[in-house]
Amino acid sequence: EFRRVLFRSKQKEVQGTGTMGVSKHGTIFWDPDFVEAHDVGQLTYTVLHETLHLVYRHHSRFRAACGDSPTALQSLVWNLAADLAIEQTMECMRHLRPPSAAFLGCFVPSLGIALDLPPNQDAECYYGLIMRLLRTQPPQPTGPSPQPSRGRGRTRPPGGAGGSGSPSRRRSQSSDGRDGS
Repeated sequence: EFRRVLFRSKQKEVQGTGTMGVSKHGTIFWDPDFVEAHDVGQLTYTVLHETLHLVYRHHSRFRAACGDSPTALQSLVWNLAADLAIEQTMECMRHLRPPSAAFLGCFVPSLGIALDLPPNQDAECYYGLIMRLLRTQPPQPTGPSPQPSRGRGRTRPPGGAGGSGSPSRRRSQSSDGRDGS
């Protein structure tokens, strides 16, 4: 499935997004500034990550979870949840993960929460856990908003599943995913 999806995908340059993303129709969008700012390993990680959104059918699952008219918050949280599920899949490539990528334990300034969640869950589970965190945990101070950037939890180009603002590294995580604090 992965190979079929990857080789059938289209590519489109979209300036000004500061990121890379994928549409439900299989078009991978990229900002040339994002490409210029990352090395080959990070770009490989990112293309694989975006392709996995298609393989895992995150766009149709998003619609099933949030309906035809999701709120901005639902879109943002779903994208972050799907990104966390993919991050778990890509465990062996964590050393290539771009710095702005979301991972378990990171802090998401745009939501004011830390992603202290259990590992190896699917997007629907992470979505529910993050929404519960937002309902039960008072938001933490965020300071100035970060610039949109690549990452699990990023601003999507047109047609993407949504974005969530760049997470920050509240705690470090080693390449094998263990807490580095």
